[in-house]
Amino acid sequence: MLTLFLSFIVSGPVVVFLHEMGHALPALAFTKGKVTVYIGSLGDPNDSKRFRLGRLEIWFKYNVFPRSGLCVPGEGTGKVRNLLITLGGPIASALVGYFALYFVFYYDAHGSIKILLTVFYIAALLDLVMNLVPMKRPVQLHDGTFTFNDGRQLLDIIRGRDLLRIYHSASLLYKEHKYEEAIELYEDELQKRGYDTWLCSNLLNLYIHIKAYDKAETHYETLKKKGHLSPPDLMAAFMFCYMQKRNDEALEHCEKLITINKQNCHAHMYLACALIEKGDYEKAIEAAETGSQDEKNIPYACCYKGIAFRKLGDHTKAEEFIKQAIELNPADGEFYKAYGMLRVTQDQLPEAKNFFIKAKELHADTLNIDKCIAYCDDPSSMDISEID
Repeated sequence: MLTLFLSFIVSGPVVVFLHEMGHALPALAFTKGKVTVYIGSLGDPNDSKRFRLGRLEIWFKYNVFPRSGLCVPGEGTGKVRNLLITLGGPIASALVGYFALYFVFYYDAHGSIKILLTVFYIAALLDLVMNLVPMKRPVQLHDGTFTFNDGRQLLDIIRGRDLLRIYHSASLLYKEHKYEEAIELYEDELQKRGYDTWLCSNLLNLYIHIKAYDKAETHYETLKKKGHLSPPDLMAAFMFCYMQKRNDEALEHCEKLITINKQNCHAHMYLACALIEKGDYEKAIEAAETGSQDEKNIPYACCYKGIAFRKLGDHTKAEEFIKQAIELNPADGEFYKAYGMLRVTQDQLPEAKNFFIKAKELHADTLNIDKCIAYCDDPSSMDISEID
């Protein structure tokens, strides 16, 4: 029993390592620059051991049952090179399984060795199947970008429809604020494919970003008709409903996200936003607290708690949390807007205006920021509900 347990612990990291090296070796041969391999994570260097051998960099994060690994090739890829690099992983998994099975049947090894090799064979077979069967849904990496499993990438390369390449091109356009060009890329590919939920999710997010809500509605309805939405679909659907003040639908999408994964800290942050809009401030504070278990969410959790406490009338706690949010991330305009709204509530309009101007300087597209500034100049020009 101990041998079997130890076999599972050893086989997982080794199979994942060999699979990723199957990608890395042709990447070293066919690309220029550094080739990075992650074992036990999808691109997360935190709490990982780093090894360097020439152009090859390896980050190892130990998990008892690792299911994740990633190879990031260097520059200079093409269709044939992409095909060879992508095939390298599944071929490595197949070879591991073959040699493990060969030694089990053709050598009279000790019982413990046979158990170990059998477990290696099973692990390699599972790795091969999970990576070679094309998956429709992308995999989200540690940095928030997406990729596809080997099978899907191979299928797209063979068909001449490299969806991953299109995604990377669209991501670069997004970073350059060329949103219409990114939309055009996705829309053209969607017309070729007829339907693809992942493309719909990306288009929905882009149309929300440029505030083209009528076009966003089309893709939102398309996703809804699918019925069972994946987490990325639900996140896109939530954002659309939240921006459209469709709070009941937004809450429904959040609850589904949390049902799928109760540890999804981002879903709890979305829930905090929706609960603030609904007016359930105590629950919003609880949701923000849960979401802050992910360190990246702490500034936003502080901000949401500050907004909720302001709505509850506790201005001291509101100021404490909003100040903390700004200290943690002074480059986010939403935090200054939240501080400005606190000053509006306290009838300190000149100071509120300064915070709103700062928010606009940081992010010109901060929601309703021009209205906030106008309200400070003339409070009688609109109802406060238009900005809060």
